[in-house]
Amino acid sequence: MVGKLPNSIKSKMEMTMENKLSEFEDRIVAYIDLQGFTNEVNEIGVDYDKFMRVKKILETMKKLEDKKEKNKLFGSLPDISDSDKEILENGFECIVVSDSIIVSYPAIPIAFNLLSIELALMQWEILWKWNYLIRGFISRGKCFHKNGVIFGDGYLKAYLGAEKNTNHSLPYILIQDLLVTNSGSIVDIKTDLYIKDHLDRYFINYGRFIDNSPTRKNLNASADQQAMRAMQFLHKCLELFEKDKKIWEKYYWTFKYCCSVSSLIDQFKDKNLVYES
Repeated sequence: MVGKLPNSIKSKMEMTMENKLSEFEDRIVAYIDLQGFTNEVNEIGVDYDKFMRVKKILETMKKLEDKKEKNKLFGSLPDISDSDKEILENGFECIVVSDSIIVSYPAIPIAFNLLSIELALMQWEILWKWNYLIRGFISRGKCFHKNGVIFGDGYLKAYLGAEKNTNHSLPYILIQDLLVTNSGSIVDIKTDLYIKDHLDRYFINYGRFIDNSPTRKNLNASADQQAMRAMQFLHKCLELFEKDKKIWEKYYWTFKYCCSVSSLIDQFKDKNLVYES
């Protein structure tokens, strides 16, 4: 006959389980997909230059983990407390898998603002520097995310919102309605970080960083050089994919969006080119 566990051992086991369950917490999760990146990965083969390009693109995405970069961004967040800084620094998690990146923070109001700024800066850099479009979705829910492992409702909503949503084919990062419509919302929609799409849904307005000097300054290209490079890329793709409507529409939307939010982009567009949707 097996005896009962001593109370001291039982108590320790219960505490351990409680600690583990506390890691299954309310989190803000972003699932980001790099459009067309899989094709480039498949073409690497033994091509060293392509391998290094893919590696550098993924390193750009991994900048989100850099604590020094986070500290620079703290200055753009009003009334941030020391305890909030600690949560943001220690509670951030990131996984990069091939053409996707999954990032999350504990669900506190200031975390969403920081994540939005980080994703906006990354999205613009990926566009002008590496010539890729990004589609994604941000959700909130219970989730375990630690040491490269993620599961839970928060993650599932972000994944489905980015990859399985038939009403989300265009290249921008949508925000779950729950985050902006509930009375307990943690999103400040009054800021210009968020604007609405054609279906009245909020998405991250990365274009706000095109004309304004980004917190993460890039010493290799000025703001107008970045804008010029992005516009040249978009023009090229609009011509290249002219007969592929599904792909062409993504670049056309990005072209119109960038022109509408940036005076720099608008001045660089070719006035002789008129694209019909």
